Amino acid sequence: MENLFNIRRQHRWELLLKEIDQIHSTIKNLDDIIFKTKNFGFAFWGGSLFLSTKLDKFSADKIRLLILLTAIIPIMFWTIDYR
Repeated sequence: MENLFNIRRQHRWELLLKEIDQIHSTIKNLDDIIFKTKNFGFAFWGGSLFLSTKLDKFSADKIRLLILLTAIIPIMFWTIDYR
């Protein structure tokens, strides 16, 4: 009887370890997705800043406005990240 109890306890322990590993891998995948999204957001923001400063047909005031408007891009990614 005691041997059966030990087998059941060992089986529960193995299941618990498998569940912990599954949770760990899920969290790791979510962290990777968040990291890639942040990198994409910053690359997109940097590209839009570069393009807005290279536009020659706008005046300096309009270029400053475009630079300020590009701040919307990281704010959108940050709000997505914090949800």
